[in-house]
Amino acid sequence: MEYPRVSHVLDVLDWGYGNIPPFVLKRAAKYGTGFHNLVHKKTTGQKSRVTQQYKTRYNVLMEWLNKNQFKVKEAERKILYIDRIDISKGYQGTCDAILINKDHNLILIDYKTGRVTKRHFLQCSAYKMAYEQETLTKIDKIIIVKPTKEGIVEEYDLDKPSSYYEKVFLRLLDKYYSNAKHYAKV
Repeated sequence: MEYPRVSHVLDVLDWGYGNIPPFVLKRAAKYGTGFHNLVHKKTTGQKSRVTQQYKTRYNVLMEWLNKNQFKVKEAERKILYIDRIDISKGYQGTCDAILINKDHNLILIDYKTGRVTKRHFLQCSAYKMAYEQETLTKIDKIIIVKPTKEGIVEEYDLDKPSSYYEKVFLRLLDKYYSNAKHYAKV
């Protein structure tokens, strides 16, 4: 079966991106993807050259990971959620990283290079739900991490319990599937 990506489910809502010129969105997406690829390679031991455009953000992120004594459990983890009542409903995505902190807690991390919004809280909560369903392992915390071009790391914790965002996301998933053409092919 093919399920929609988390981002497609979130597109059920209008996030105001229609006012931003497409070339700006495309450029931002390309930059963010490049940064994610670099971090993924570095955190999984692959060789990769840090280009000037990413250098400040990359260095401050690596310092932050080391300072907090995080160990990478999984990077670029593919996730899949299947509704337990109706298996033709579900979603998929890719979680940036699952880290283990010094207290042995599992932390779901999402790296951002642009503005952080409630959409990202929903996205991470959806990843958490799917990861926990797949692995039967509890995620202890979600952190959205934004290394800035000024050389600081902004950390965003959810402003409400993840269960709140999980419920909202499941309502959006229902709305997404309320259109019959979206059902997964069985």
